[in-house]
Amino acid sequence: TIDIENSTTANVLQFYNLVIDKDPNGSSYYDVGIAECTGRTTDPSQALNSIIQVQNGLTINEGQFTIERYTVNLLGDLSITDGKLVHNPSLSGRLTLNGSSAQSITGSALYSPEFGYIELDNSNGATITTNVSMDYFTLTTGILNIGINRLLIDTNFVDGSGFGATKMIETDAAHGAKGLRLKMDDDYTGGATVNFPVGSNGNWAECDINISSSVGSVTGYLTIAPVNLYHPTRPSGGCDAIDGYWKTKSSGLSGTSSGVEYQIYSSYADPPGGGDFEYYLIDGVWTSSGGRLLPDG
Repeated sequence: TIDIENSTTANVLQFYNLVIDKDPNGSSYYDVGIAECTGRTTDPSQALNSIIQVQNGLTINEGQFTIERYTVNLLGDLSITDGKLVHNPSLSGRLTLNGSSAQSITGSALYSPEFGYIELDNSNGATITTNVSMDYFTLTTGILNIGINRLLIDTNFVDGSGFGATKMIETDAAHGAKGLRLKMDDDYTGGATVNFPVGSNGNWAECDINISSSVGSVTGYLTIAPVNLYHPTRPSGGCDAIDGYWKTKSSGLSGTSSGVEYQIYSSYADPPGGGDFEYYLIDGVWTSSGGRLLPDG
């Protein structure tokens, strides 16, 4: 057991590398206890909320790391093989990736690691190298590149604001991209909009799911994967095709009807010249907000 007993100063426990490798046949485990002290706060926006800082990597080969009231800062990479980060849904404790260079998150294809509550606060971003499942995700700063992998978040939202081309969940420009999967379980009697703050290959391509109040309570998952390529049915492109599309997949959402509206911002000058226009796909025809057809060329 490691106890920090200083009751007057909210110091941070420093590790260079932190490795958790629990004996699968063992009957005991180890606690890290942090004593309450003057200045310590459970507000994650405050510096004195941080209790542990890992200067390099955090590796969980086996076992679990429970984070409840406070923040653990990770400056290096995160790897979980046969273990989990445990998140208490009634508390704000989290693992925050806030290094000074790009970071990575790696799971296992053989086991089913759990990544608890992750926050990304790194302007250099982070990369997911395998499929990853999280309880909760806060995007404060940076781009989370998931490549062709799937990111499953066990909520119907990504926590954060001000999403865009420099603050999003990004897929590779690959037809096989698996995308962002959100758990849609909720009561939508009052109506709601679920935002997927996603993009592909540097291009912002968010998707809003507008849910009617008539839908009521639902359970299931919805996956959105933007792909910054021409659709496979139009691989050569053309003036009437855009170089991007969205893949969608639902699970357990039977009994609900849906429709799709696409919107793009065209960089083409509107004949005979002028500014750019927003265009909508209506009955198979791209039409601008001013009623103009999508220009050729």
